[in-house]
Amino acid sequence: MSERDLLSVILERADASEPRFFADEVTRWPEGIERQLMDAGIIRRDDNATCVVCDACDEGHVEEVATIVGPAGSPPRAFIHCPDAGRVAVPLERLNQWVIDFQGLASAISRGLNLTGTTDEVVPGRLWTFGIAPLGGRSREVFLARGLSWIDGADIVGKCGRLTSGQSVVFVPASEPPNVIWKGDPPVIASLLVVARMEQGCLVLDRDHLEGFFAQPMIGLAERYPKDRRIFRNQGKTWLVVYDGVPRSVNDTVGMTYISCLLRNPGQDIHSATLCALNGGDGAAPFLGSAGNVLDDNALKDYREHLKELEEEIREAETNNDIGRLQLLKDSYEAVTTEIGRATGLGGRRRKAADDRERARQAASVAIHRALRAIKKEHEVLWPHLHNSLNIGEFLSYRPDQPTSWVT
Repeated sequence: MSERDLLSVILERADASEPRFFADEVTRWPEGIERQLMDAGIIRRDDNATCVVCDACDEGHVEEVATIVGPAGSPPRAFIHCPDAGRVAVPLERLNQWVIDFQGLASAISRGLNLTGTTDEVVPGRLWTFGIAPLGGRSREVFLARGLSWIDGADIVGKCGRLTSGQSVVFVPASEPPNVIWKGDPPVIASLLVVARMEQGCLVLDRDHLEGFFAQPMIGLAERYPKDRRIFRNQGKTWLVVYDGVPRSVNDTVGMTYISCLLRNPGQDIHSATLCALNGGDGAAPFLGSAGNVLDDNALKDYREHLKELEEEIREAETNNDIGRLQLLKDSYEAVTTEIGRATGLGGRRRKAADDRERARQAASVAIHRALRAIKKEHEVLWPHLHNSLNIGEFLSYRPDQPTSWVT
């Protein structure tokens, strides 16, 4: 894992409710990078973990840690209880854990902008400001915000009127928040995933790229995008699409929104009705009524086999303390079990399917294929990647051959 890849992992984790890294995960980082990130103020040590994944069996279960102190003069010892292996010793270094230091991250951004003022926490744990910076030809107040895509994102914005003055810049760790949270003039949003990198243990901002956010229109600039930065971002009536260093503008359609959702959730099966609900605005999958069998025997068998595969992957993610992948797998597992539940009644009796189900599948498929045709016309480099990586059917997913992260 390179420094750039690791910084991407950290920034994407920053919007999680618990932006935490466990020892089993940190030991896989490049040697010395943990110390560099701590020295840069981006992460810090937290209290020891109280639970760990059992490494004495293949079940990947999580157990509470018991610590023994004594006899006098001897170091403390830790262990867990495994149903198969009994008492299992836990090396104390496995209890180490780290969290993202957002105050330190804000200070690192301030240094990257060559600011000398203090960093103030506006909303505890969610919003920081670190002064005025000359950007886009004028002086602008600069903020760092996290969790603006959470359900209370609009409330956080409402606590600081300066955010919607039209003159501010808001750094976010990775993905941009939805437009609906802004009640006044929206600020310029700068994703650290796009404009930041690590160099010699310091967070460095791409000032040329950052200045490009203030130019209108954005497409047509002479700015250059790194080949490993991929952007699929809504700009109102158009989408900024960047792939393999090539920026293009694609007209806004429902299918573009659906593709964006799939790109944000790589490897996750999403039901077509769930995607269609995004266009309805509430994000909830509609109830599907009845008209014929929901699933035939082969489909039901495939779903149950898929559940077994997901169970194996969940155990692997738990073993590796891969929290981000674990949540996606659990979401996929829940989606599949929900569909099986809709297909079967008490005692395994078959339920009937809905015309709605087929309409949802067709609507999602037509919308995405229409968007892909527009992308093929505007961005011939990106189209083959999406064509080969998007699985389109009743369940849809984005499964690229190689791990591919997007700024959306």
